[in-house]
Amino acid sequence: MAVLERLKGLLGRSAQGDSGTALPRPRDILPAVGRDLVTGLKVDPDTVWRLKSVTKPLVAEKKLHLFRVFSPIQAERQGLKVVNYDSLNDHPELVLYSGKVNLKNNGVEFDSSDPKTTRPAGPGQDRAPGGAGRKAA
Repeated sequence: MAVLERLKGLLGRSAQGDSGTALPRPRDILPAVGRDLVTGLKVDPDTVWRLKSVTKPLVAEKKLHLFRVFSPIQAERQGLKVVNYDSLNDHPELVLYSGKVNLKNNGVEFDSSDPKTTRPAGPGQDRAPGGAGRKAA
């Protein structure tokens, strides 16, 4: 049994989430999320592409996934092994960015409650929550 679990891990199979459903393991940051961080929020590209992301599908909308972006270096420093989206539930300080991504059309919507994802409004514009990116829905 241990050999089977090890093989699943090596093949990048999903780990069980808090809800008992299989969740994807951490991967390189999603391209659509990375692009919006660089172009919309003006985050340094070298920093963005060193980050990792974890996702969790929304039950109602299979194409929509929740995502969390984190630094694997910061997680390692704190002694935390991030195995899936739910691993960060008890460590919100490690979540750098979060939101929803539409895997079909690459639409990204950052959580509006996060001040890092709200850009200052330009002249004649309202300050819009979510800051950058296209709507995920």
